[in-house]
Amino acid sequence: MTQQPPASFNKAAIDPALAKQLGAEVIATINSGAAPDVQKIKDLCARGADLGVTDGNGASALMHAVLRKNQGVAEALLKAGALPDDPARNGMTPLMWAANLGDKDMGYLLLDHGADIDRKSPDNKTAADYATENNRSWLADKLNIYAAACKMKREAEERARIDREAAEAKEAKRQALERKLQAGLPTVKPVAVMKKISIRKPVK
Repeated sequence: MTQQPPASFNKAAIDPALAKQLGAEVIATINSGAAPDVQKIKDLCARGADLGVTDGNGASALMHAVLRKNQGVAEALLKAGALPDDPARNGMTPLMWAANLGDKDMGYLLLDHGADIDRKSPDNKTAADYATENNRSWLADKLNIYAAACKMKREAEERARIDREAAEAKEAKRQALERKLQAGLPTVKPVAVMKKISIRKPVK
């Protein structure tokens, strides 16, 4: 899946082939050593790297960060627009792999960025199922609890956004009305008055 560079990037200035090349370079940088250059990865993302590019096994840059348990790289990729639920060729998502590896902090990071705790792999297993299979039922519980908290937070943020937009619209109307009053303009549309028509009854 092709992913877009950050909104601040001039999309018209990047060639798709170059974006894929930069995406491949991100993957290479992640696997370049025990401590990959996070700043270089950020720079590649800022230049428009396609973070949907995958290696021969269908693993994206985010998946490589998860497999290497590098939370700093994963966070940089997610902030640059990497999709938290983008699966590898085998159908497992980054969250499933984090759970499979017992990486609680990585799981929390992915959930913070919208990863779906209920998504199932082709084997009909969720991230919590993979944690439980590896004798980490404690991790499955923590991921489910944290996912519920993230959902509640997103819902609260959405309600706050709706209320804020409603308040802004109300304030805009108030200011428009105030400007009309100051300019001496009518604040309501004139209502057309219909002349009463008398209808005479026929004389019997």
